[in-house]
This record gives sequence, structure tokens and C-alpha cells, in this order.
Amino acid sequence: MTKITSLTDAQKARFGEWSERWIQIGLSTEPADFEAATEAALNGYKLANHSRPTIILRMGSPYAATVGGAMAWMMLRTLFKEGIGDQVRDQVGAQVGEVGQAAYDGYSNFGYDALWGTGFAAWVSYFRDVCGWQDPILEKFEVLETLVKSCGWTWWH
Repeated sequence: MTKITSLTDAQKARFGEWSERWIQIGLSTEPADFEAATEAALNGYKLANHSRPTIILRMGSPYAATVGGAMAWMMLRTLFKEGIGDQVRDQVGAQVGEVGQAAYDGYSNFGYDALWGTGFAAWVSYFRDVCGWQDPILEKFEVLETLVKSCGWTWWH
């Protein structure tokens, strides 16, 4: 692990460049790269020693995810009423427990907007790329960085 105790003038001079780079990433409206995002998310599960989720939803926006989530909830309620509730509850309950733990282990930006993840990614990548910070934890950071760059907003359930 590399300990950074001060910044050089050359490192400080890159603040503006680094800020602008990550602001553009955070405000990007380019189509999401769902393949890269899915790969990063699955790597996050692996790093947290959790099994792969059964379902991965890909939505075009936070609004679409909200509407899609509501529709999924209505479909699950219908399935419960049709008598398969115990089976679904057992399967979903086990997965929710695993994913909830993964969120607490540092793979979630749930509750924050996409720019929070972008700001954090900018901060960590600055110290890694400009200041030469090295640490094994950066392997886990790559999950967030890839998600921010490929799709922006993620909700873990």
C-alpha cells in the first residue's frame, strides 16, 4: 500500500483536468454499455463471495427502473396469489439476503444519485492514476469505476 502525505505542484495542476473529465462522465447521455456494466456487477458479487443473481434488469434510465421495479412487484404479487408464494419467497429471500450483504460490503450506490458514484470514482482514480496510490482494495474499486463509466446509475437488490 502506498501512503500519500502531500501533493506536488504538478499533481495539484491536474485538478481542473480531472474534474472536467469526470464531470463529463457523470453527465454523459451516451447509451449505456450494459455488457461492461453486467460484467462489472458480476465481478462485484464474486469479490464479495456471493452467488450470481438470478435476474439482472437493464433499464434505460432511473425512471424506467422505477417503473420496471413497480411492474416486477405487481407480477410477484400475482404469483403469490396464485399459490407459488412460498417457493418465490424462499428463492427471493435468499437472494435478497446475499445482495443486501454485498451492498454493505461496499458495492452499492443505492440511495445516492449517479453523480455521487462519479465523484467518488473521480477522487479514487485521481489518487490512483495521478498520485500513484497502490492498494489491493483498488480491485474492488474497479467495479464502481466500470459501472460509473458504462451505465452510471445502479440499484442493487
